[in-house]
Amino acid sequence: MSGFARVHVLATPEAQAQGVIGRPGIAADEVFLFPDIDPAGTYFHMAGVPFAIEIAFLDGDLRVLSVERMEPGSGRAWPTPGTRHAAEAAPGALAAQGIRPGVVWEQLRRAAADEGGSGGP
Repeated sequence: MSGFARVHVLATPEAQAQGVIGRPGIAADEVFLFPDIDPAGTYFHMAGVPFAIEIAFLDGDLRVLSVERMEPGSGRAWPTPGTRHAAEAAPGALAAQGIRPGVVWEQLRRAAADEGGSGGP
């Protein structure tokens, strides 16, 4: 697993609320990390997102709990119980990098530690 070339760490509530809204798409080599989310008060939606995405829900150890695909116009995705972080990527990009339930995603640990990749979108 070589990892994603760009990890955007959305560390503020404002950056997390914006997410990928307004972007034309997500490249296959980039991922958007939502660190330290409140699983009780957080959901993901597709309003303002005209392309499909995949969301990985991760626990506090960055172990992938689940991966969900969302299509434009679909409803909401609620974090899997135990979620502490989430990451959005282009469809198929997670599987191509070996990211699946049960895997500990070490690249995100490094990215979050140095306030990651390229920051916001």
